[in-house]
Amino acid sequence: MPRHAKTKPSRRIWFKLLQFTSGAAVLLGLFAGVFFAWAYWGVGMDVGTVTRDLETATTTRIETADWDKTATLRHDEPPVEATPAEGELFAYIHVPHLGKTWKRAIQQGVSDRILSSLGAGHYPQTAMPGQVGNSAYAGHDTPGDFGAFYDLPAGSEVIVESAANWYVYKLTNHLITTAQDTSVLDTDAAGSDRGITLTTCWPQYVAEDTGQRFVWHGVFIGWAPKTDGVPASLAQKHVTMSERVNRGLDRVSEQVGMPLSGVLAACFAAMWLIADGIMWLVNRGRAAARWKDGSWNPLVWVWRLQAGAGGNKWVSGALRIFTLLLLCAAVVFASWRWACPWLSDTVPWLPHVPHPEFH
Repeated sequence: MPRHAKTKPSRRIWFKLLQFTSGAAVLLGLFAGVFFAWAYWGVGMDVGTVTRDLETATTTRIETADWDKTATLRHDEPPVEATPAEGELFAYIHVPHLGKTWKRAIQQGVSDRILSSLGAGHYPQTAMPGQVGNSAYAGHDTPGDFGAFYDLPAGSEVIVESAANWYVYKLTNHLITTAQDTSVLDTDAAGSDRGITLTTCWPQYVAEDTGQRFVWHGVFIGWAPKTDGVPASLAQKHVTMSERVNRGLDRVSEQVGMPLSGVLAACFAAMWLIADGIMWLVNRGRAAARWKDGSWNPLVWVWRLQAGAGGNKWVSGALRIFTLLLLCAAVVFASWRWACPWLSDTVPWLPHVPHPEFH
């Protein structure tokens, strides 16, 4: 019996190390999911902040007042848009098939810095919107940018909004080619006197550039001055609840001067601190007793942080799950705002995800 007793402390150490390692591995796996969710969805959350920054830096104001007024498309000679400076925001691209509120900023140029601004870049050597020739644009393949174009059906409208006019195109055909194939940017590449070309990387969800490009071509179908209203496919007769929530969050983000992901991280963190703090005050005896076990498992630590409430165990469990969800949401949005961009730029074996820089 004494012989066995001597081995107990070492066994307990190994068991605790196993607890810590297994719990940490699960947390690391969960964070990997958070990272890839950011890479393929969350990075687009801060598009509103990026757009406001771009609007502040440009002298051209692009505003639409009458979203509920439908404009009739004209088919005469459209006005000529002035050629913008490199990096200047001069228009927005809308794709009604992706939602009436879906739009991305268009800047002049296709450098990495421009395309990482969660929007489109205009190939400088191609036509301006509505002009004779091929008006061509590039964007990254993340789902929040041009990656959303993979599944568009032929016939989808693409609308370019300048400061004064709408230019409406209809997609006709797509192809997969190489990055060296510049013929897709030729004047007649879209098969129309006035065409549009959209290019992005192919395929999606790969860590490195494969050298392939996914290309949409389309034809010009008309234009309208913004004083006449908006194209029928963008007209909004009523605003949905989700749109109201999104607009409200964007206003808060603008007022506090912080990207939306940071705003949500702060909000959920505050809610968790308040809710869990109250429960610790009313249930501190039972909540503190849970820590006497001395577990080394980080998952257990996170769960024990949630105090719950006294009385019915089902009610207490439900409250602990509620506060845990608040904590998880705060960690996810904080990771999307700060940790994931830093890791993408710093860790060599992680995929580099194009993302804007906030100052």
